[in-house]
Amino acid sequence: MATVLALEVQEFVALGQPSPVQPRDPGVFLLMIPFLLCFGLPVAVVGAAAVVLPVAVLAAWLGRRFTGREAWWWVPLVAAGLVAVPAAVVAAWKGPGLALGIWLVCTSGVAAPALLARQSVLRREAGRPGLRLRTVLLYGTLLVAVVFALGGMASHTGLMDVYAPPRMTQGQLTGTWSDGSGGTLRLSPDGTAEAVAISHEPPEGATERCGGTGTWRFVPDDDPWRQVVSVEIPDCALPEWSVGGTADALKLHHVCGDPDSPDVHTLARVR
Repeated sequence: MATVLALEVQEFVALGQPSPVQPRDPGVFLLMIPFLLCFGLPVAVVGAAAVVLPVAVLAAWLGRRFTGREAWWWVPLVAAGLVAVPAAVVAAWKGPGLALGIWLVCTSGVAAPALLARQSVLRREAGRPGLRLRTVLLYGTLLVAVVFALGGMASHTGLMDVYAPPRMTQGQLTGTWSDGSGGTLRLSPDGTAEAVAISHEPPEGATERCGGTGTWRFVPDDDPWRQVVSVEIPDCALPEWSVGGTADALKLHHVCGDPDSPDVHTLARVR
């Protein structure tokens, strides 16, 4: 249930973030919940046995060992300490920003069910019914529904900003664009385009970068997501580039490959 809730929140957060592709309606996510639960419950059972219960047991032992009694705050401390090890590996590989996010999410994901397990054990020791799975599913489902209702209301009433590419004209797109890897594309006001070592979709056996001089044009649309820049250069199989970024930091995107995990080529205007 925590995973479902986290993915739901991520869908709403993505609505306000600049993206090379139009984010899907969070309502589609609701259709995925039954499948997530079907495949997620076996994973949750394994995770409970391999991670959650050991964390709860270790937290109880440390509490009795160092303070003479078991206390709830040992659970998040132990979870944070154990998650810090893989987070440190990620920090050395991908940088501290991503590692901090993973550490916070994983610590919460382990500590929350461990605290519920602790509460269930304490209730049983006191002669009361423990926390049942159906109770977790019931309140978890209600929480998912409430978050969806609030997020949908905020996104449709303007309380939450929903990203859309800036509306452009051909004159606003003139200038030099760079892919950050040595490739540039210059779009001139007279419709001339000049590419230098730009990535393209070559025929089999050809180089993945090309250059030359050709023409370009902007294709506007009432839907800002459908605005494209069409570039034609001999010997360059250049795709149509969609307009993205923000008014202060324009970008051109080309998306290819698997729609569920696409490759995105980006050009940023440098002057």
